[in-house]
Amino acid sequence: MACLANYRSWGTSTFRESSMRKLVVAAVLFSWAGVSQAKPKKDTGMTFEPETLEKTDEKPVKKTKRSVSTGPAMDAAAASKTMEKALKLYDTEDYTNATIQLNKVIEGESRDDSESRQRAEFFMAKTIFNMKYYSASLSYFDRIVQKGNSHRYYNKTLQWLAGLSRFLPDSAGVLEKIGKYTRADLDTPALEPVRDELYYLLGRYHYTKGNFQEAIGLFSSVAEKSEFYPKSKFLEGITYVRENKGQPASEAFKAILRKSKGFCLKPGDDPKKICDP
Repeated sequence: MACLANYRSWGTSTFRESSMRKLVVAAVLFSWAGVSQAKPKKDTGMTFEPETLEKTDEKPVKKTKRSVSTGPAMDAAAASKTMEKALKLYDTEDYTNATIQLNKVIEGESRDDSESRQRAEFFMAKTIFNMKYYSASLSYFDRIVQKGNSHRYYNKTLQWLAGLSRFLPDSAGVLEKIGKYTRADLDTPALEPVRDELYYLLGRYHYTKGNFQEAIGLFSSVAEKSEFYPKSKFLEGITYVRENKGQPASEAFKAILRKSKGFCLKPGDDPKKICDP
């Protein structure tokens, strides 16, 4: 709501008219009414299922015949046993014991290769998320984000960052993690279920950094059917205000009011009509 708090300081001659102020206030009411609805209720779980998204292209663990180890390095088959055990524990939702096995892989105790260790990092972050230790989960996902495309789970982490944004405050830095990604990263097919949310979040990141054109492009990409559409349109309008562009700002705010069904409309009215709030 900081955007609303700063509204008066942004007032230019274009936005001093009483009707425009009323329009902005009405847009705020309708757009931020959706914020509380988007936040997950206690113990109701996620509104999307990241697990189903990643199973479609998850690489299976290759199984090889076990041979007798002749030195300090453990053979591949023996090393994968720890990871396999961790994954089975994860699948049965025995998250506490899963973290113990995953940590062995991450710390190199199991002598798994780098690919398995990256997989363990990703599953550790997911496991801790499912245990509802969201700040700790973010720290593990951040390890992946910092490695960029060199980490095989870099793109898959995006959907979990979207989930964390619903549980953690802005001060936790989720937006900064999402800000590491590009628009092209968001457009991958696997992210379709959470793409509108990611457009909104990445748009917010660019807005806070003063990258207004990037922010507007992302806000305007949110589908009208999305729950994030009103909030995106509101911030799109505010961004135009910051750029002293009254007409597109007005259109963005009016789009919010059009989205609110039946707002000050009477039977027989044009559905595109916007009443003076």
